[in-house]
Amino acid sequence: MNPALLEAATTARARRAAAARVLADAPRRAQLGWSDLSAWPAWAQLPAAERDTWLCAVGAWFHAAALRQCIDGRVLQQLQALIGSSEATRLLQAGDDAGASAAPHAPPWTATTLPALLAQAGREAALAAVPSPVLRLMLREAFWPDTLAPLPAIDTAAAVGAVAAAGHVEARP
Repeated sequence: MNPALLEAATTARARRAAAARVLADAPRRAQLGWSDLSAWPAWAQLPAAERDTWLCAVGAWFHAAALRQCIDGRVLQQLQALIGSSEATRLLQAGDDAGASAAPHAPPWTATTLPALLAQAGREAALAAVPSPVLRLMLREAFWPDTLAPLPAIDTAAAVGAVAAAGHVEARP
């Protein structure tokens, strides 16, 4: 068998198994098909603390253009504390892609509101980047059951871009 095909099949099988473990008690699990389970995101397997840090990074990348315009030193220090110094530097020094979709109106930043704002934006961007609508719903129910999807929905292209910019996460067994 072709090694590339074997690796792809093994990866798909691992994603489906991870999804099945997390969603074993979910009432909607029967609504998922094989393609939905294969779209299981690696971030869903991270320990909660690592996932929260990654989601803050996604939120920061989602609002990168607005953060690059921020001149409040306390906000920028908080950004470094949330996502790490090297990631904050990478974000602040990256140029804006003229073809990229900009996030909608950025909320007012303060050092105290930044953690919650980035966590919320990161969560919504990570969910919007999941290609399966039913899997998106189940992930929300599994990890953030007390939240509702934003209206209007966030820009999927901006969400996918933020997830990509935040970097790859390794799935946990």
